[in-house]
Amino acid sequence: MILISDVDGCLSKGRFSPFDLNALMQVKKIVDERNIDLILASGRSQAYLECLSQLLGLTTPYICENGAAIFCPQTKDYIYKPTSSHNISIINTIEAEFGNNVRFEPNKQFTVSLRLEGLGFTSIEQELSAIQSLLQSNDGLHVTHSNSAIDIMPAGCSKGIALNYLRTAKGWAADTLRGFGDSTNDLDFLKLCLVSGAPSNCNSTISSVVDYKSEFEHIHGFIDFLNHII
Repeated sequence: MILISDVDGCLSKGRFSPFDLNALMQVKKIVDERNIDLILASGRSQAYLECLSQLLGLTTPYICENGAAIFCPQTKDYIYKPTSSHNISIINTIEAEFGNNVRFEPNKQFTVSLRLEGLGFTSIEQELSAIQSLLQSNDGLHVTHSNSAIDIMPAGCSKGIALNYLRTAKGWAADTLRGFGDSTNDLDFLKLCLVSGAPSNCNSTISSVVDYKSEFEHIHGFIDFLNHII
C-alpha cells in the first residue's frame, strides 16, 4: 500500500505548533508493521520534510513545496524540480505592493508562500484574490492556497502532478494508492487515490469529496484513517 499524506493539519496542527510525538510514534509503528510506503506531500521545504522523514524513519521520496519538487533520501537529491524559479522577482513585486504587511515563509527554493496581515482581510480567500490580482499578468505562475498560506508556484506544478510523476517512475498500480489531506491544494492528489480520507478539521471542499472523514483532528484523524484502511 502507498499512502500519501499532507503534513500541516494532518500530521501536525500547523506552523509553530508542537508535534504530538507519542502520536507520531504510533504512526511509525503502524507504517512499519503493515509495510506501508508513506509519502509526505506538503507545501513545506525539503529541509523540513527531511527532518520529519528522519523522525518517522522513512526512506521514501517526499513531495516538497506543494508539488514543485520531489526529493529522494536514497539518492540524496531532487528527482523532480522546476527548470527555473522566479522567486526573487515575485517577492519584490509583492513587497512593493504590500510592504511590511506581508509575511513570507522562509526556506522555500522553488515556490513562495505567504500571508497578508493588517490589511483588513477576513479570510485567506480574500488574501488569495489580492495576490491573484497583483500577479494576473504573469502566465507562468499558479496561485493557490492551503488552510495556512497563499502558495505561488510555477505553472504546471501541483501535488497531483508530482504524484503522477512518482507513480509512473515507480510503476505503482493505481489501486495501491491511498490519500489523506485537509485543504484545497490536496484535492488533485486525493482524486488519484483509490481511497481518500481527511481529519475532522478539513475544509468543506475536502469534506465533500473524501471517502472517509474522521471524527478526530490532525494526527489523531490520520491514525483513525490508518486503522480504517488496514
